[in-house]
Amino acid sequence: MVLPLIRPCRYYRGGGGSGWARTGAGITSLQVAGNYKANEVSEGVEYLLNFQPVGEKKPEKFWEYGSYYVTMGMYQAQSLGAWGKKAWTQYYPAMTKLVISKQKPNGGWDGPSDPYPTAMALLVLEIPCRYLPIYQR
Repeated sequence: MVLPLIRPCRYYRGGGGSGWARTGAGITSLQVAGNYKANEVSEGVEYLLNFQPVGEKKPEKFWEYGSYYVTMGMYQAQSLGAWGKKAWTQYYPAMTKLVISKQKPNGGWDGPSDPYPTAMALLVLEIPCRYLPIYQR
């Protein structure tokens, strides 16, 4: 049986190509599915290291969303061995410094829809603690 051609799906309608937040979500999805050492994970980590807080490029929109998925993808990239551990130890201190610098005097974070930015900032900061049940062993 031959299946009809179907139009490929896109993550969102805002444009194609690689993006900071989409790459973070992509590598995290691959890792959660058990593909920790897929070439796409390594390539994604290399791509993400070009962005702030460690690289020169500024992340595009969706910073709160992307910061969580990029950080989680970097954390899980430690499974790639010494290279992944080095990427994590370079990335995470820089990301925590950036996230904390955005904290407001009231203890929260500002963004397009409160309390979402605060929730995402806290998720980024807790990643190595593995508080979320899905990441506990």
